[in-house]
Amino acid sequence: MSKMADTIPDTEDEDLLNLFIHETVRVKKKRNRKGLSDLFGNHGEKDADEKNNNSRVPASRTALKNRPRRKKRGLSSAPRPSSKIKKEYSLSTEDDESGELGYKKQHWERLDIGKKKRRLMSYLDKHEDLKRELTETALKAMPVWINPNDIENYDDMLIYTTNENYTIEIADENTTLEEQLGILTILEPESDLLYYKSHISQKEHVNLASEGEEIGPVIISVVKEIRRSDGSKQAFTRVIIRTISNDRWLFIPATEKTSNAIREIKQADHRLQDLSFKKLSGVEDELLNFEEMFQKRNNLRVGVLYRKSDQFEEDEMYSNVETSDYFKEFLEVIGDEVELEGFQGYSGGLNTTSNVTGTHSIYTEYEEFNIMFHVSTYLPYQEGDTQRLERKRHLGNDVLVIVFQDEGINFDPSWMNTEMTHVYIVISVDENLTKEAGETVYRVSSCGKEGAEPFCPKIPASGLRANEDFRKFILTKVINGQKSALKTESFKARNARAREQMLRSIVNEHINK
Repeated sequence: MSKMADTIPDTEDEDLLNLFIHETVRVKKKRNRKGLSDLFGNHGEKDADEKNNNSRVPASRTALKNRPRRKKRGLSSAPRPSSKIKKEYSLSTEDDESGELGYKKQHWERLDIGKKKRRLMSYLDKHEDLKRELTETALKAMPVWINPNDIENYDDMLIYTTNENYTIEIADENTTLEEQLGILTILEPESDLLYYKSHISQKEHVNLASEGEEIGPVIISVVKEIRRSDGSKQAFTRVIIRTISNDRWLFIPATEKTSNAIREIKQADHRLQDLSFKKLSGVEDELLNFEEMFQKRNNLRVGVLYRKSDQFEEDEMYSNVETSDYFKEFLEVIGDEVELEGFQGYSGGLNTTSNVTGTHSIYTEYEEFNIMFHVSTYLPYQEGDTQRLERKRHLGNDVLVIVFQDEGINFDPSWMNTEMTHVYIVISVDENLTKEAGETVYRVSSCGKEGAEPFCPKIPASGLRANEDFRKFILTKVINGQKSALKTESFKARNARAREQMLRSIVNEHINK
């Protein structure tokens, strides 16, 4: 194995625990949960690259409502293991004569995300104690989803369905909210990075375009850079390859000629081999818009549907006007009520000029994500609209919907007539625990359509109190649930069609010009 493959990752550049949890979830799901003995077998490059006790005193409702605006922080709140890794395992090339385990930061920085995962797994294979520690952490965060046919007793469950297209998360009796808060992780933060805007657009660079029968329209951006480190200079070329399916980032050796760079780039994908590339000019704004549309995912629109205990059809749920104190408290916990007219933040498709989609909504900012909630009872109610189309127009097009109910009764996702919603998170008030605790206690469950992957954090079975810790937990669950839904084949296909249309439009317009 090469020295480069054995280098120690620099977790100041990537959240090691975050990548590890994502890799563990993916591999464990792929291997059908056969246990730790088979979890980290010899998976090659193709496999590795596949895409893959609440003890705090609760805040009062008044305190939650008047809490100060939260400052934005990094994408992941998971504890970074970098200090331990560097302290116990890091060797410099001067300390190790062979240099085999040398800490080579420049190598790590030059790898794309798939290769970083492979280097990480390769490294952990040689350090069983560290692998064991991170595996235990990852498994603590990994929920279990089961097929409805495998459930024998639905009496204590919030979600019931006979629809085999859904899998249901089972609350875990062996975890606590306190434990999950210690390992809260937003999955795949790299998917939210505006790479072109951050690393290329403001520098002198070249944009190239072509189109092939197999790969479709392609736009490539190339920029030569010089990095200074420890008094020395290192030249390299940074590249983005945009195709119908995704954006790929890579580094190639520095070169003065664009033709040489193209030859190197073609080695990254066999479908590029026979293509002839032409330079594009004046496309920077369009590429920035393209990236904003398909890469930036820190703006989320999330549905919130209020359900009463005697409602078993979606038209009944969408017809609710009056709610409960429990529901109002829940909304205060997850966000802030904002006036829509004149609102300057992310609107989630709600009208901010003429109140045609309601006068107020619930909005919050969390871990650099802007979340606008489409609350069913905040949207316009029209007596003559028996199907509640105005409300369904928003919630029915949300990828993830929270269903809130005052009592712990079963919810069946197959009641909902929507092709877009792929994940439901059901939240119910536990009356018995609420009476015992003297404060609101929730039970939570989730389910996903076929293709959606389990997403952390894991749900504790012991109940969750309505406080700031619950807010962190549920917002992280929402963000990861949205990411899970967008990875299903139906959303991939929609995304590919939209990408193809926009890429082809840019290529045809500028090449013909």
